[in-house]
Amino acid sequence: MKRHFRVLLVEDDRDRKSRFVAVWKAAFAAAGVEIDIQVEENFEYIGSLLKKRPHVAIFDNVFEVSGGGPGKARDNLGIEQISRLKPHHTDTVFALYSQATFSIDQLGVRIPNPDMLITKTHLSNIEYQHYLGKTLASRVQRLPFGNLSFTTPAVRPEFTNVEPELTSIIEQCIAGFLNDELDDEVIEVRLHKLTGGFSGSSVFRLEFFGSTRYENIPFVLKFSRKANVSNEATRYNSFVRLQLSHDMRVDLIGYGEAGEWAGACYAFAFGRADGVVTLTDKLKEGDAAAVTTAVQRIFSSNTTGWYTLKKAKPQRLDDYFSNSEEYKLSKDDRRLAGLRAVLSEVGADEGVSSTVSTDAIRFGTFECGSLRRTLAKKGAGEIELCFGHGDLNANNIFIDSSGRNLAMIDFEYAGLDHCYKDFVSLESSIRLEFRKSAFPDLKLIDLVEMEMKLFRDHDQVIAGAPDYVEPIRELRKAAIARFSTPLTLNYFVAVGLHSLKLLGVSAGWRTDQKKVLAAAALASARCAES
Repeated sequence: MKRHFRVLLVEDDRDRKSRFVAVWKAAFAAAGVEIDIQVEENFEYIGSLLKKRPHVAIFDNVFEVSGGGPGKARDNLGIEQISRLKPHHTDTVFALYSQATFSIDQLGVRIPNPDMLITKTHLSNIEYQHYLGKTLASRVQRLPFGNLSFTTPAVRPEFTNVEPELTSIIEQCIAGFLNDELDDEVIEVRLHKLTGGFSGSSVFRLEFFGSTRYENIPFVLKFSRKANVSNEATRYNSFVRLQLSHDMRVDLIGYGEAGEWAGACYAFAFGRADGVVTLTDKLKEGDAAAVTTAVQRIFSSNTTGWYTLKKAKPQRLDDYFSNSEEYKLSKDDRRLAGLRAVLSEVGADEGVSSTVSTDAIRFGTFECGSLRRTLAKKGAGEIELCFGHGDLNANNIFIDSSGRNLAMIDFEYAGLDHCYKDFVSLESSIRLEFRKSAFPDLKLIDLVEMEMKLFRDHDQVIAGAPDYVEPIRELRKAAIARFSTPLTLNYFVAVGLHSLKLLGVSAGWRTDQKKVLAAAALASARCAES
């Protein structure tokens, strides 16, 4: 397979420009690489040039000083530029070359150093040229491809400004498993946008064309700001690959970074199989059997290293729910505002007034203390921690056409968390989406009463309850069985704060979804304080 690199050469020796171009083309040809080489005489436009994400950047170290007269030169300009630019362009291999030799003192104070040091003195030596080309090519951790396309052309303008970064990240992701020796060559990468998450991530179905082994095999690419995905590969390798059986997860194929952006590439759940859906789809159909299967496979399995309390020390309840990233106090204003808006909207329809503060909640005749007030009183207790998925909503569970097999995706938050985290996340999905029939015409206070009954006794028969109550009942039984302990304050607080979190998100919830989230928040607050 012939690879094709883009090379940036910054060199102010105009007289030998054509010679240097020929030398570098010959050097990379020895490694089986064709290059498009762009030559610049100075660093005036270096920012925009590197924005194009070249595979290799070669900088001269000494440049003539403009207006300084013959023989006036600026030494170490190349290495200074590399030290400044390299942290922001980790996907580019930087080489520094000069007529002079380099000392440890020169390099040591300029961090980071170049990836390779080259002396011009030996550039005419054919063996040295071949060595340079092969060494530089081996350090490029990207596999270039011919063309990037989008199945929906209207999507492309969304990514115009970051297309160089997106391309570089895909090249990094596929470099690890497409093999030169087997003549893999990617002529085109095609992206089909699937969804965008609350964090701003874009998720694509990715397909290759031109590789005989991988053509028409779908992959999933998650592309986002680096802060949203940078730890995903690390978390996958630490908490997923060896702790979750292979038939319950997708495989991480590769990871890449470019500037402020990053991406993770996964195998598509169940490959090219037809009829694959998310658990959310099954919830919307009111498929209770699918929910039961998912709960049993995930939480009752002995083949997972997750959901065991023997691997971490408990944490104080108030410390955890006040300081953990997801539940920290600084996010309460937005979440209470979400609850306040829903209670106001529902109250206007039902003729009920409401107030929401950091201390208490009132809706008509119903009153209770806030979860934070309860945590201040009872927070000295402990909450058990365990390893888990960290974001186990129903969108992150795929089910095949048989309904018996599932695969979990999106492991950005996998790791150590409170033991009920995945149970509570899935419970919220069930509450929001599980519908066998039209949602019953219930007052909010009626929903609150039903939720409190379910908290206090999961076996209690609740007349007139919405469809979602039964699958939540089964999920809570699984939680009790898994940890051999009844659900008390820890679970109530977790459900309440998770419901408030969802109310604080601009997700376009339907009226029935707003009501069930508010009911869960109010019921958990009342049960937690009692």
